[in-house]
Amino acid sequence: MAVVRRLLGSAAGAAVLLGSGLVAPAQAAGTPTGSMDGATAEAVRIAERIDEAFPDTGQDPARARARPGQGLVADGHRLRIDLPDTSRDTLTLARTDTDTDTDTGAGTGTRTGTVDRTPLTLGLPKGAAQRPAQPTKDGTVAYPDALPHTDLAVQPLQRSARVQAVLKDAAAPTELTYPVDVPEGGRLSQGEDGSVAVLDARGNPVGGIDAPTARDADGKAVPASYRIEGHSVVQTVRHDTAAHPVVTDAQASAGAILSARWEVRGDGPSFYVWTADWFRHNQLIRPNTGTVGAWAEVLVEYGHLIPHNRGGLYDQFACHHQFAQGNPVWHLEDWRQDGSYLWTVWHECNPPRA
Repeated sequence: MAVVRRLLGSAAGAAVLLGSGLVAPAQAAGTPTGSMDGATAEAVRIAERIDEAFPDTGQDPARARARPGQGLVADGHRLRIDLPDTSRDTLTLARTDTDTDTDTGAGTGTRTGTVDRTPLTLGLPKGAAQRPAQPTKDGTVAYPDALPHTDLAVQPLQRSARVQAVLKDAAAPTELTYPVDVPEGGRLSQGEDGSVAVLDARGNPVGGIDAPTARDADGKAVPASYRIEGHSVVQTVRHDTAAHPVVTDAQASAGAILSARWEVRGDGPSFYVWTADWFRHNQLIRPNTGTVGAWAEVLVEYGHLIPHNRGGLYDQFACHHQFAQGNPVWHLEDWRQDGSYLWTVWHECNPPRA
């Protein structure tokens, strides 16, 4: 995104932020960085560094707004994001859709489900100094100097939120510990790709965090990984020999489905479904447990686009979940024969035309 999109909001918006105790973003488009107050200018610089390292979020931003009595909030697509008002507060992603149209019509009882709306809540790294949120126009919320030699940031998006750290030099920490609010009786589970799913007491996912990535000032990848310690996710970034600043990035989402739409392929129309990495790569989220809940997400939002052959599409969806974890986009075709799940697997998830 162009830096010009990170402009300060209107005077009315600034007044709301100031009235809430939060620091207002910049005042007008095109304001030179040197004419901003120090905190605002630093927030813009943090957003610029993040944008340079990770210019493509894959989703439209959701602008953060201060609401009386609610703090800093962003409204995504069927998603409410409560942002940390300070670097010692928590980030919460809560689904706002409703349970409608979750019956596939298959009549078997195995292809239906409800959407779990337990919110996903995690904190910014432990040990952070209390720094007020600094929102910018494009949605990035910065927390300058929250840790030694480190800035923190959160980017609310339409279907997720990205949590970032800007490691300014070699003296910045190599480990960041993010506490996670795990449901009672639940657990954190690490996927094959390093991502982390948050499971409730029944083993159903309430959300997750994709595997971390990090890039240095030259755009080169920097080794980054997670490990689980109790109810915390510890991020390790080996940046000692990297060109600084180094930016880490991880995407958290409260739903397994990021988006879906129909497109025309060579053989006919295809339903493209984008899924979260933590959903695809976790061994504990497999057919027909986590698949049912994810399919319910599809039907709640996109059921009106699937007028027939829901049973066949579900079997293709479950087959991709079992055998196509490496592909973030699954192609489902309603013109294929509706047999059984095992029959669909036999045909490598692509049954013949009906």
